Amino acid sequence: MTNVNKFTVSIGDITHTLKSFQNVFGGHTDNNLYTFDNSYCKGHIMAFHLLPKVEMLVHEGYFNEQILIERLPRTSQNCITIAISLNKNLKFDSELNNSNSPSASSVIIHNEKLPFELKFDKGSHAQWIIFHMDVALVEETSAFRNHKKLPEILFKQEAFFLIENITWKMEQYFQDVFKWKIGDIGIVPKIHARGLDLLHSIFMMLFQREQKDYEVNVHTQDFTLLMNIRDEISANIGNPITIEALAKEHCMSTSKLRKLFKNVFGMPFRDYVFTKKMEKAASLISEGLSMAEIAYMLGYSNPSKFSSAFQKYHGILPIQFKSKINAYKEYCLHS
Repeated sequence: MTNVNKFTVSIGDITHTLKSFQNVFGGHTDNNLYTFDNSYCKGHIMAFHLLPKVEMLVHEGYFNEQILIERLPRTSQNCITIAISLNKNLKFDSELNNSNSPSASSVIIHNEKLPFELKFDKGSHAQWIIFHMDVALVEETSAFRNHKKLPEILFKQEAFFLIENITWKMEQYFQDVFKWKIGDIGIVPKIHARGLDLLHSIFMMLFQREQKDYEVNVHTQDFTLLMNIRDEISANIGNPITIEALAKEHCMSTSKLRKLFKNVFGMPFRDYVFTKKMEKAASLISEGLSMAEIAYMLGYSNPSKFSSAFQKYHGILPIQFKSKINAYKEYCLHS
């Protein structure tokens, strides 16, 4: 059996959180920059006050051993955590979902009333961002107050655990945060701005969830199965796929699988697959692939049908999107 090295930290304000990490992993802190280098891992945490009640911690680490970091619950105030990473070897876990927890290409939103774990494989390099937000901000922000279900989730439930997919824009903002290196001129305002962009994109996605009852206490076995189905869809995004076939393959009724998709991902199955295709399309365009190549990879019979679908989702034609991407890359190159 593989030996897992477990470490426990507590969270509070930025000073408390960084000090807790320093007590566990050693290293030193200088002006909200914490660096560490020990036999288990090395890396850094950059901490930012994004807004009066919102903090962002930018983590990067290299792991010499397999480790598990447990974050103790915070009981002193009502806060939520938003965790995001693109790394497939980093897994987020909580008592609400204690098996096969989501890894890369997911945004995890939960409150801080339960322990939260991060798992790292030996030899891995991981980058992740954690937002801590006081839910009192909800009362002060009209966009939150006007949303019918979200404030109810944040205030009334003892514990909640929501999952969102990373959109192309979120991925770009995330990558921008890590492209700047410690010591670069103007790094603090640049990362601060991208952090706000990323947080805004996450909550815009939350606001677009269908007005329905949020069922967050999904049975562990069902949650594990849904994560496997999610990965299966991503791996076969260009092939025809139906919810009936997936339900049969995984010995589940079609109606139950439909309900799981809406409860966990906030949208019907068909919309989920279409969203994944269009986000993948944006990523492939940014990588420089031709429209014909992308149409073929995503299962469209011709570039024209792909172009219509892309415009329906993103609001602009793929060729226009490509021009914007090239202009954005040029701007970033000289910023």
